Amino acid sequence: MKQRSTRILSVLLAILLFCSVLLPCSFAATAEEWDENWDRIKNDASAVSMFPGSDPSSMNFTWLSPTKDCVVMFEIAMDSSMKNGKFLKVERTHTALYGWKNDVTAENLKSNTTYYYKWSKTYSFNTGSDKEYNVLFVSDTQIGRSGDRKLDEVLKHDSLGWNNTLEAAVKYEPDISLIISAGDQVETGITQAQYNLFYNPELMRSIPVATAIGNHDFYYPLYSIRSNNPNRFDRELLQCPAGKGYYFKRGEALFIVLNSNNVLTYDHEELIKEAMNFYPDALWRVVVMHYSIYSRKEEDNFYRPLFSKMFDKYDIDLVLSGHDHIYTRSALMRGNEKVKSGGTLYLEANTASGCNYDGQPDKTPWYAEKCIQLRTPTYVLLNFSEGKISIKALRSDTNEIFDSYELTKSAPSKTEYKDSLLQKIYLFFANRIFELRDIIF
Repeated sequence: MKQRSTRILSVLLAILLFCSVLLPCSFAATAEEWDENWDRIKNDASAVSMFPGSDPSSMNFTWLSPTKDCVVMFEIAMDSSMKNGKFLKVERTHTALYGWKNDVTAENLKSNTTYYYKWSKTYSFNTGSDKEYNVLFVSDTQIGRSGDRKLDEVLKHDSLGWNNTLEAAVKYEPDISLIISAGDQVETGITQAQYNLFYNPELMRSIPVATAIGNHDFYYPLYSIRSNNPNRFDRELLQCPAGKGYYFKRGEALFIVLNSNNVLTYDHEELIKEAMNFYPDALWRVVVMHYSIYSRKEEDNFYRPLFSKMFDKYDIDLVLSGHDHIYTRSALMRGNEKVKSGGTLYLEANTASGCNYDGQPDKTPWYAEKCIQLRTPTYVLLNFSEGKISIKALRSDTNEIFDSYELTKSAPSKTEYKDSLLQKIYLFFANRIFELRDIIF
């Protein structure tokens, strides 16, 4: 009788466990838990942040330290005891207001390997696989947007929402090896506390993030002070204080991150060409930028004619963006028309923190396959595998999938491009300016 009761109990527990996996549930930290560490996460600018290296064999790190800290070190190892650890070179730059900016690049990393480093405690990251990997795509965390940005209750709301989206995504897919954020990480680009709240979630000690410059980030250098992006493009004629575009490769994909606040598309063309020449065999060309050129608005988008022709010219497969705080997935587009194959997919993420929501359009725009406002934080998972990108859009509160799509491709695009007369004129004068700059500085 006792054995029968034990078997029945085991069956009931198994059923409950099975149901708990299938049923929607919440992954949120509580406001009380957030309050316990509030002073630290709001005011601590010293937490180390991770960024992708130029390829999977490298990883970038950065952190701030007080001016009085004359010596800093960074150690990395292949076991948690830090046995046989290696100290890496720290590149230091002194900033007028924020003390030392400390940059480190770890190189010659092995794939599918866990590495450890110490920062108040020991953290780890896994380099993942080139063959198949998962990317978390978000946008517009915009810490401070939901109300008066000076109020702690507003900052708590937005930062807690951002933290909970990260936790929900990792709960759904534990093997995320890269975060892409399409801009507006903060509401006020001059405010250190908002950047602290963006970078301080615990999961960001273990997953690198590639961020684009948004319209709330571009006007002040704090964005570049708090980041360490690879392959930064320093030949832009129209540069903004926040920093530059950049690029990196992961597996079959070349990621090109543009500063779309710069409307001089000739600058972006030169960045795209440099990235393509550096990684000519990339199967996928993925652009990340803040402004969405195919979003909820039916009227002509100011950025659409500027960027869409360029993306057609260079055979861009996927454009990841944000700005409008609504989820939109376009049809495959080429020449501002829907096509069945060979076009560009434009994917716009809603806010990942729940800081602010745009309205639902009366009808789905003609170029969109999906345009939806759920009025809850959301995120997108991109699974890159051989010849395929699988896309899933999920609610952060329940981890329910509300949209999915799949891109397939068998061979790299054989892009043949010729510079226009205007591009040639731009290059002539740009090169003279760069030469003069090099002489002066």
